[in-house]
Amino acid sequence: IDAFSHQAIEGAVVMLYQDHYDSIPYKELPVYLKKTDSSGNFYLNYLKAGTYKVIVLKEVNNNYLFDNPDEQIGFCDNIILPKDSGNLTLQLFTEEQPRKQYIVSSSYVSPGLLRFVFNEPVLDFKIDLLGVKWKKPWSIIDINSLRDTVDCWLTGLSGFDKLSALVYDSLLIDTVQFVINPDTIVNELRIKHASKIRPFDSLKLVFSEPLLDPVIDNLRLISAEDSSEMSVQIHKISKGQRKLWLGFDYKDGKDYILSIFPGCFTSIYKSTNTDTLITKISVKPLNKLADINLELNLDSLKVIANKYVLQLINSKQEVTEQQFIDGSGTYHFTYLNAGNYSLALIFDSNENNKWDTGSYLKNIQPERVIIYDGKIEMEAGWDVELKWNLKD
Repeated sequence: IDAFSHQAIEGAVVMLYQDHYDSIPYKELPVYLKKTDSSGNFYLNYLKAGTYKVIVLKEVNNNYLFDNPDEQIGFCDNIILPKDSGNLTLQLFTEEQPRKQYIVSSSYVSPGLLRFVFNEPVLDFKIDLLGVKWKKPWSIIDINSLRDTVDCWLTGLSGFDKLSALVYDSLLIDTVQFVINPDTIVNELRIKHASKIRPFDSLKLVFSEPLLDPVIDNLRLISAEDSSEMSVQIHKISKGQRKLWLGFDYKDGKDYILSIFPGCFTSIYKSTNTDTLITKISVKPLNKLADINLELNLDSLKVIANKYVLQLINSKQEVTEQQFIDGSGTYHFTYLNAGNYSLALIFDSNENNKWDTGSYLKNIQPERVIIYDGKIEMEAGWDVELKWNLKD
């Protein structure tokens, strides 16, 4: 079975070896093998008496060797006797490969903006400019949600036609050079926003450049129903200063008209929004959404962890929300769209807030995952009260 989803894997090759040294699946062919059927089952009969090392592979190149990083592998923790193998369950996983981080591209995108694209997510990005004396703080760092693209907005840039920078991350030290294009035109400050928001969410505005001391004196929000004016506050601003969340006292299922007048916002490069933006903001009605109130009980488990990751999974097998929890308790997933959902509980053994795959040579099995047995059907306007009692 798949180590995370617990789905049956068809066509995996179960292989038995009479020699037991660790590197044998890399070097030797098995003495017995069998492919799994559509239900993930396999049967090996009439085995010679003795002890066997058991490996299962979902192969890429069909040579019965573990020699491709994209192949899934599973293994039994113990050497088995033929009589022990009747109810053997093997979990397949793809090993995480050692991270080899490098810069895919680096460019001077617009005035003051250095952009770095990485092949792997950054963990501790830092940058120093070489040969330039700059009053600190001299930059604003904005990292995207996947953490593979870093925008470095320089402050006070002038008089340079080239720049060199030393870039650091946990697995990387590299030097990059930029050519400053003097023909680059400073654009007006552009604003993006969502047209629909969930009840009790803030309205997020996204800007093309970092903001300078944002104020909202030239912003107006009125009810589309009776034109009454709403009081608007700044709830928070992102670390990169390009995202701003606005709060107002709205009602679910109602529409509002947002007007942002010229000069309302100014960037650190003195760019402003030059046109009036008028748009409708719709708040989703509560009777179209639903909540899951989950009572989770882990008391019957024999093997537990100090930390867990509780994931809500939609019908597309996408993780829509997750919570980092310590154990049994009542947990809530709120304002969900109608549809079918499931739950996964990850035993977060190393407490890094994610599921970790295994390692064959280190004899590490994947972190344990328990999938909710059943389908959670969410209907608009109807909350679900759910009890999940986990057992080994």
